[in-house]
This record gives sequence, structure tokens and C-alpha cells, in this order.
Amino acid sequence: MKHIVKFSLKNTFVIFLLVFVLISGGIYSTMNMQQEFYPSMNVPYVFVTGIYPGATSREISEKIENPLQKAMSSVEGVKQIRATSNENYVTLTAEFPYSCDIEKVKKQVEDVVNNVKLPEKALKPKISTFSVGGGEFAEYSLKTTKSKDDLKKYIDETLKPELSRIQGISEIAVSGISNSDVYVTLNLDKLKEKGLTIDKIKPMLEANNLSYPTGSLNVDNKNLPIRVEKKITSIDDIKSLPIIIPPNQSKMFGDIIKQASAGMNSLANGLGQVAQGTASIGELTGGNTESIATLAQIQAVKMQLDSDLAILNKFQANPKDTSLKPEQVAAASKDAVASKEKLEALSTSLSNNLNNQAKKFSELQAKASEMQKSQSSKASNSSAVSTNGTEPKIEIAFLSDIANVELKSGESDSYVRSDGKDALILGISKTPAANQVEISKKTEDLLKKLHDQDNSISFQKIFDMSTYVKSSINNMLKEGVIGTIFAILVIAIFLKDIRATVIAVISIPLSVLTALIILPRLNISINLMSLSGIAVAVGRIVDDSIVVIENIYRRASLKGKADTELIESGTSEVARAITSSTITTIAVFLPLSFISGQIGAFFKAFAYTVIICLVVSLLVALTVVPAMSKVMLTRRKRIKENNHDGKIANTYKRLLEKCLKHRLITIFVSIVLLAVSIFTVTKVGLQYLPKETPNSLSGNLAMPAGTDAKTTNEEIKKFEKDMLSRNDIESVSVTVGSIENSNGTKSASNSAGFVIVLKDNSDRDKASTEIMDKVRAMSSDGKKYSINPISLLGGNSMNGFSVNIRGKSEEDINKSAMLVVDKLKTIEELKNIQNNLENSKPEISIKVDANKAAEKGLLTYQVATSVQELLSYNTVTTFKNNDKDVSVYLGISKDNLKSLDNVKNIEIASPMGENIKLSDIADVSVINGPVSIKQLNGELYTSITADINSEDIQKISSKAYKEIDSIKSSFPKGVDYLQGGASEELNTSFKEMMVAILVAVVLVYIIMVLAFGEAKAPFAILFSLPFAAAGAFLALFISRNALSMVGLIGLLMLIGIVVTNAIVLLDKVGNNRKEGMTVHEALINAGMVRLRPIFMTAIATIMALIPQAANLLGEKTMYQNMAIVVIGGLTLSTLLTLIIVPVIYSLIERDKRLPQDNDVNELIALGKE
Repeated sequence: MKHIVKFSLKNTFVIFLLVFVLISGGIYSTMNMQQEFYPSMNVPYVFVTGIYPGATSREISEKIENPLQKAMSSVEGVKQIRATSNENYVTLTAEFPYSCDIEKVKKQVEDVVNNVKLPEKALKPKISTFSVGGGEFAEYSLKTTKSKDDLKKYIDETLKPELSRIQGISEIAVSGISNSDVYVTLNLDKLKEKGLTIDKIKPMLEANNLSYPTGSLNVDNKNLPIRVEKKITSIDDIKSLPIIIPPNQSKMFGDIIKQASAGMNSLANGLGQVAQGTASIGELTGGNTESIATLAQIQAVKMQLDSDLAILNKFQANPKDTSLKPEQVAAASKDAVASKEKLEALSTSLSNNLNNQAKKFSELQAKASEMQKSQSSKASNSSAVSTNGTEPKIEIAFLSDIANVELKSGESDSYVRSDGKDALILGISKTPAANQVEISKKTEDLLKKLHDQDNSISFQKIFDMSTYVKSSINNMLKEGVIGTIFAILVIAIFLKDIRATVIAVISIPLSVLTALIILPRLNISINLMSLSGIAVAVGRIVDDSIVVIENIYRRASLKGKADTELIESGTSEVARAITSSTITTIAVFLPLSFISGQIGAFFKAFAYTVIICLVVSLLVALTVVPAMSKVMLTRRKRIKENNHDGKIANTYKRLLEKCLKHRLITIFVSIVLLAVSIFTVTKVGLQYLPKETPNSLSGNLAMPAGTDAKTTNEEIKKFEKDMLSRNDIESVSVTVGSIENSNGTKSASNSAGFVIVLKDNSDRDKASTEIMDKVRAMSSDGKKYSINPISLLGGNSMNGFSVNIRGKSEEDINKSAMLVVDKLKTIEELKNIQNNLENSKPEISIKVDANKAAEKGLLTYQVATSVQELLSYNTVTTFKNNDKDVSVYLGISKDNLKSLDNVKNIEIASPMGENIKLSDIADVSVINGPVSIKQLNGELYTSITADINSEDIQKISSKAYKEIDSIKSSFPKGVDYLQGGASEELNTSFKEMMVAILVAVVLVYIIMVLAFGEAKAPFAILFSLPFAAAGAFLALFISRNALSMVGLIGLLMLIGIVVTNAIVLLDKVGNNRKEGMTVHEALINAGMVRLRPIFMTAIATIMALIPQAANLLGEKTMYQNMAIVVIGGLTLSTLLTLIIVPVIYSLIERDKRLPQDNDVNELIALGKE
């Protein structure tokens, strides 16, 4: 260290030049650093969404969730898989360790999921990950006077392309509007009249929108390809689509039988004719069915071929397109060749079959005519069946005759509003690397520009992450500046010299700006975590410089002037002490690696920032402070003596001497004080994260399962009107019904979501509490409201209660869950208790009788697919309209399906062409099914959640689990429960934090032993730590705050901060003893000399944290908890360190010249008696 000090004093110009470079570089770096709310990080979760339109939650669980879950569980490193099966879709969440390579893991999940065989109608599963720092950063409501078609065109051709040009925007989603597609709604009565079913209409639609090659011909020495083509180009083409109605084969068969029966007595050969006619009818019917099936196969192969050709065309247009993987292109090429060959084969087969059909039909007509003539001539005297003499013909109808064909969108069962007016919701997402503030500014400017260009479009901001980023950064900067000013005032008051004060505080801007140069190189941005690290470090940054300048200034005041030699020796004297104390403070952050989960990941940025600031502050204290002292102090002719033996110092001296004489009493009193302080531990609550002042609230309304969107909308309108009447609310946005989410799923018609943005100038803590209480009180039988503050890290939402009941059957789980819910209702602090299994949804159950179905030539699977196609709109084909893909959906009008009997009378076509009633082959009834089915690692479970109306999350959670334990014996066999939510995270994180604190203590002790070269002095220093913890809990108790994970980080920091004072004190004691002083003399002298720097560093640190602890800016942040912990612990430990550490040291390092301890003499006398 002496060499560094000497270099600095000899090269002051170089040091000042370096200071200038670092300050300039820090300012430049700050102006160009990425700004975001929290540090970017990949959350180790992979999300898989499987969509199966029209399926119930039970079908989703059996056919989609189970195979996907089984496949995903084979991925290496997966910790657990949670799945929730709902109507139409399932979401699976696979959790991995935070240390994993999330992109590699995602690829592994994609590989196994893509190999899972799912039902034909199921969509390809969507796989995604979540990154903090990426994702949606802004939401706007879009209001317009444009027509729907013009609006859709504006969004697709103007809005989205313009936004996409902003670098960093990854996704643009518009809710409340969907593509206009063609919906063909069949009329059941007209279908029955024509003898048709949906099974017969579908292949006709598919077969009339085809384009495929059929070979080539050599014409005039030119090889010309041949393509058979019939393309749909408009909705009129669909309306005028010819529908072939073949002769009623069952009626025709009956007519022939009647004709044959009438002539049985007179024509012996009539039976042979009838047999031949019957065989011909069977062949004709089979041929029709085969043709229709072939048409369907052709359409399916054609759609696959179109998909493959699209990939190949895209690759050919841009071979460098990174969205196309080599294996994907290779597979498309291979499949395209196979599809083309298959199309040619199917085309040939269809052509041959149709020719055979025509031939057989002609033969059948001829036979029927021949039979009729034969019977007329040979049985003229008997009663014959009257016939009209007409030949059977194929009837042609148009699709518009049996169906309503219209162009419409699919959002008729959904509603979107902003501030009570119809609107669209524009959601904009960014990449993790994009600058939050910059991209938000560009987006806002662009939307303003678009509005200026077209007044019929207006945008209103609902949510913008940059608002929170700028607000948090500004508040943190303000608190840091205020804290810095407080620290400077403390230094100035103690040193009473402006030059010495300037020298001491130079470490603050220099350390911070240097840190801001280094942080971007570690991929750390300006965010709440890094700024909090700077704000917390401000008080500690100046400590090393205070100790150095105070020692130099004290020596100079005693000597009357300062010179280079004095500055060098003064700095060198304390160099070891400040180096040791800084290293110990840095060391306490190493155990943060023991903390898993998002807390450990998030606080790494905080820890790195503090460490960098402390390292730089140490270097500043050893280089810049001596250099500045040389320039600013040596030029002064006289430095006024600043007598440190003032009233405070003399009072401390008398107190220390008495305590050293009565050591056992001192220790006893200290233990009593410690015990009293520790008693407050039982009175301080525990919570996962401290609550913050919310900017907005989000919630949900759940109506009874099966409620239509219109009824849900009417209910949420009442809530909406009530909220908009408040003066403290900026805006209210509402979404109702089947709004499509980013993962392709749709919300249920019985649910509504809402977001409430509070006004900046309102008392947001009070307003949010009032609103949440009022909304939760609106819940009643049949409707349930839930609401929570929006917190990006979860400080407001991670403090709820959750318990998972798991078992082997839904019935057993539900029975146990009802017992738990009843028990939890007795706990006053638990509000809004919900159980996902308690909601059941009526559903129609169709149980197919396999034997009856087989008699009609049907399999159970055929019945299921026929009913599914009948009751749901399914895509049958697509066509181009104005260069846009338009899908054609086929379904039936449900106007005649208002009762269960209507459903029973649904007709299905058999392979023989007969229309079979559903009730003839199946039992149709109404049952109750679960709204959602949850599984954890393949096991069924239900989640019971509740809001905790208390600061002491752990206490209420423990109370709830004890109540559950008391009824556990009543659970059916095989049912148990698992802790979940905040309680699970709380227990895990607190255990890990305790380990981290113990490891930190051991590391600090090892470093001190290395620094002191012995074990006794460091052992004495450790006695200051219990008082730091006691002071922290006392401060939390007085301020009525619970201890959170952030507070525990403060306790971890205290270990490094508190020992700093003791190191500075005992380092001086060691130097005194080397000079020949006794332990007693060394302790008294060291206490007097180090009293001022210890007070200065402690008070400076405390004052720097007061803005955060006292909530001076009126907004609660999670760091308020940390500031209170550090202030309380540092205050008590500083006061007692100056007493208890010298007493413990004197007991360990006793010598002959130390005055006899009066307490020891008394104990010896008592022993002799």
C-alpha cells in the first residue's frame, strides 16, 4: 500500500489527469447506458401452450396435457412441470435451474414436444420463454371513427409496419379486432330436406378450391404442363358453389323393392332382377363414399403441399433468412415431392372412380327401366305400384340455398373498452437488449405523428414501462443526491474545514462515475437494482476517504502544518485498516450466490454495483485523497488544531474507563440490552418482499362457468362506471370475453379483465387500498372479483397465501379442498379465498354405444369427429382476396339447438349414405365438468389461494397451515397438501439467506485474521455483530415494518459495514501496543483517536440512507426496508462497538500492567468466603 501512496504523491498531475478522464468517461457512459426498470435476465421457465378447439378441459387433460407433460419430463434438468387444462387449451410451465442455458433448454423442449402425436384437430403447440427486460413494455387504447375494414387495413398496412421500423420492437399485438373471414352457417332443416349432412358438404367445399398438376403433354413439339384448377376468389364464388345432391339412394332402393314385390306372383325371374338391382345400389353407394373420401384426401395433401411450397419460396427469396432452419427447409423439400406424387395418384384414383360411378349409375337406370317395362307387360291384370316413369337424376343446389354465407370477424363474443368507450388495445413488446426509455419515447412520438396525419385515429396511453423507469430512476437519484448532501454536511460539521471536506467527498462522484464506466462492460444497465446499489453505497463510499483525511488532518493540526511526509505516513497508517474493512464489506456479497430464485438473480446487479463502488473508493482513498491533500493542505501556512478531546470525547473516555474496570457488569448489561432488543424479533413480521406504492392495479371478474360474454359485459360495466367516478383514477381499461392472448389462447366468455391506472398526484397508497377493499367486497355468489397492485418484481403480489391439495382423483381432491376452504374462512386475515375446483361447468356428455354405432358402419372416433365438426366452426379451405388470406369456416346454425332433444336429433352420415340420429347410437345427457384441471409433475391437484391482509405474511401463513394440519386426518386416503405461493418462496429463500449470512460471517473472520495476523482481535470484533442484528430488528419494530428478503440483504450488508468501525479501532490498538502501550492505555488512546472517524463514517452512512428509510419522496419502495435495517443495526452496533469490543479485547489480551478488574476481585472475595 505504501508504494501506491508514494506513487500518488510523486505523480499528482497524473492522478488529477486520471480523475478528469474518469469523471468525463463516467458522464459519457451514463448518457449512453441502457435504461430499464430491472436488469435483463432470462427466467428459467419454458411455457408450452397446446390448443384443441372445442375440447373440454377433461379432453384437453387426457389428449393434450398428458402426452405433452410426459414428453417434457424427459428433458434434462427439469425441476417440475405445472399444467392447467382449460376448455380449448392447456398451458404447461416447465421450471429449470437459474444456472441453465435457457435457449438450449427451449430447443430441447421444442424437440420433444414436436415429436408428440396429438389429435388431428389440435394446433401445433406454441413454445415460449420469458425474459425480464423484454416482453410487453407499453399498452395504448386505440379509438377511431373508421369502419372495421378500413381500420383493419390501417392496422395491417400502416400502424404495424411503422412500429416495426423502430429498432428493438419485437412484437405488436392488437386486441379487440380480428381478421374478417367467411363463415358458412348451414341450416339443419334445409340439410334434412335435401338429405344432406355437414359431412357431405365439407368435401364439396374442399374439392371446389383446388389447384394441382396432372401431368404434361407434348403439343407442337412443346412440353406443356397440365394443371386442373378451380379457385375461389370471392364470397360470391362460395355462395354460388354447386352442391351435388345425389338421388335418394334409400328411397330408390325402396322403390325398386316395391316394384319387384308387386310382380313376384307373375314373374319368377323378378327376384333375380331385384338382387342385381340391390347389388348395383350397394356398389353405387360405396363409390360415392369413396369419391368423397378421396376429395378430402386431395384437399388435405394440397394444403400440406401449399405449406411446404411457401417455406421453399421464402427460402428461395432470401436464403439468409435466420427464421428458417436448414432442417426445416430440407423437410419441406422432401415433403413437397412426396405430396406431389400423392396428389397425382389420388387424382388418377378419383378420375377412375367417377367414371366407374357414371357407368354403374347408367346400368342401374337401365335395369330399373327394364324391370318396370317387364312388370307392366306381364302383370297388367294385377295391382301394380304406380310410378311416375322418370329416371333418377342428380340434383344441383347452390350453397346459398342451404346456408348463410357471410364475411365477418370472430370477435362478436368479446368487448374492449377504455374509459367506458369502445376501443382496441395495442400491446407493444421489445427485445431484452432494447433501451426501455429510448424505445418508449420513439413509440410515443410515432403514435403522435400518426394521429396528426390521420385525426380519425387516436391513441391513449394505458401503461408504459418507461414511466416507471424514469420515475424510479429520478426518485433514486433524488434520494442519492439528498443522502450525499447529508453525508457532506456530517463530514463538514466534524472536520470544520472546507478543504478537508472537499477532499473527503471527492470519492463520492469519482467512485460512482467510475462504476458507471465499468457496469456496462458487465452487461449491467441503469436500473432500479444498480441505482439502489449506488444509493446504498454512497454512505459507505466515503468511509475510507474519511478515515484517511481525518488521520492526515488530525496529525497536521497537531503539528500545525501538513507536508508530504506527514500525508504519506498518515495515509499508510490507516491503509491496512481501510483495506481490510473494504475487503470484508465486499466479501459479504459473495454468499449471495447461495440464494436461488429471482431474488438471488436480481440482487447480483445490486451486489456488483456496490462491490465496484467500494473497490474504487478504496483506490481513491489511497491515491486521490493523498494527492489532493498534498495540493490543498501543504500550501496552508498553518492548520488550526482541532482538539478531539471535546465534551463528547471526554465523556466517552470516562465511560470507557469505567467499563474496562467493570467488565463483567458491562458484559451483563450488554447481554440484557441485547436480549431486550432480540425480544422485538418475535414482534416483527416476515414477508417475502415489501409492499411498494402502486401505480396501477389489475384484476379479474369471474362469472359462473358458462355465462355468455354479453351477461359478463353488463356486470363489468357497473364496476367500470363506479371506478370512473373516482377522482384518483387516471384510466380504466376493460376486456371481456373471447379476447385472443399472445399465446393463441382465448379467455373465457364468463371472464373479464381490467387495469386501473392511478393518478400521479393522488395518494396512491390510500387510493389503492380503498379500491381493492371495495372491489373485493363486490364478490358474491355467482360472481367473484379479484384485484392486486401491479408489481414488476412481485412485491405486492408475492405476499399472498397458497396451498396445493393433491391426490389421485378429482372427487377426493375436491372433498379435501372444500374442508380446507371452510377452515381458512375462520382466519380473519385471509381474504378472497378461491379454489379452482369449486367452479364446475355444465357440459353435454355424449357416450357412444360402440355396438350400435358399428351396426350403422360407424366407429366411435367417426361419431366424435362428426359431432365436433357439426358443433364447431372449422376451417375447410382458404382463398386469396385482395392479396389477403381469407379462411372459410363451416358450421351449423345453432338456432335449432336450444334443447337437449335438439342435440339428440343431430344426424350423422353413415358410410352407406344413411343419416343416423345421434340418439340412436349414443346416450346424450348434461353433466358438470371442471372448469380447469391442474397437474403438478403428472399428479392432479387444486390450488387454493387467498390474499393476506397483514404485514406478517409468515405468521398468517403458519397459522393457516396449522389449521390445515388439524383437519388433515379427515382427508380421503392418498390426499395431502403442499405449501405454495409466497410461503414456499419465503421458507426457501429465508433458509438460503441464513446460510449466506453464516458464510459471510466466516469469510469476514478469515479476512480479519489474515489482515491482523492473529485470531484474538478478529474474535473480539465479531461481538459487534449480534448488536447490529438487534438494532436492525429494533428499528423494524419501531417503524412497524416487517422483515423481508430485501431487509435480509441489509443484514448481510451490516456484517461488512459494522466490522469496519471495529477494525479501524483495533488496528489503532495494535499500533499502540507496538509502540509499547499497555492494553488499557492502547484501548483508551485508540478510542479517543478513532472516535471521530468512527462517528463520521457511521453517521455519514446513516444520513445517506435516511431519504430512503424516511420515505421523503412519498413513495414506498422495497429499499425502504433495507435502509431501515442498516440504519438501526449501524446505530446500535456503533454505540456498543465503542464499548463492548474494547471490553472483550481486554479480557482476551490481558497483561500485568492492566488495573485489576473490581468485578473479578469481588468474585474472588466471594469465593474465599
